[in-house]
Amino acid sequence: GFTGRAPTRVLDTRVGTGAPLAKLGAGATLTLTLTGLPAGTTAVALNVTATTPTTASYLTVYPGGQPRPTVGSNLNYVAGQTIPNMVLVPLGTGNTITFYNNAGTVNVIADLIGYYAPGTGAGFTGRAPTRVLDTRVGTGAPLAKLGAGATLTLTLTGLPAGTTAVALNVTATTPTTASYLTVYPGGQPRPTVGSNLNYVAGQTIPNMVLVPLGTGNTITFYNNAGTVNVIADLVGYYN
Repeated sequence: GFTGRAPTRVLDTRVGTGAPLAKLGAGATLTLTLTGLPAGTTAVALNVTATTPTTASYLTVYPGGQPRPTVGSNLNYVAGQTIPNMVLVPLGTGNTITFYNNAGTVNVIADLIGYYAPGTGAGFTGRAPTRVLDTRVGTGAPLAKLGAGATLTLTLTGLPAGTTAVALNVTATTPTTASYLTVYPGGQPRPTVGSNLNYVAGQTIPNMVLVPLGTGNTITFYNNAGTVNVIADLVGYYN
């Protein structure tokens, strides 16, 4: 079962959290040990961000102590880009996961947003994507872009009793400046770490988001700067 949690910064190579204060080099790996997880935890959900890369490259995240997969990347980026992606990864030996950078150097950030463990948490039910929010047309919220430092709280209806968290495909579009979105449970304080989408002016970018539900089956969207349209499609739930 899955247990969602408030984002917790477990890795930040810019400041030496979880690893030495150093960018991840070309062809290099970084192995992170995750602490404080329940016994028997098999996998984790992370929001992983690549920032300040020196060249086009990609990150692959995989279980510690295992061979690097020969296919698959979790983030692809170009020089100077900051980009996040949601990653589900099994744990390796000693609750470890490994990050691999293909080329150039890059700073890597990871926020733990949940874990999978037997005998606890909630099971997942997938569904055909359902548009639950679109500020461009007034679906789920007023027809208005989300402003700088502003929040938007969405109430999700039609979920089974006991639903604890949801899976959403969230898209930021037509931003007026570089900014980020943070998605978190309604009625709770905004996390002091973590962004779910990072974007620059004029960009359209999606990301998969796992977020626990707040009071009354609500979730809140926060935009840091400028204005942006926000779209969200419900793709599944945990209960």
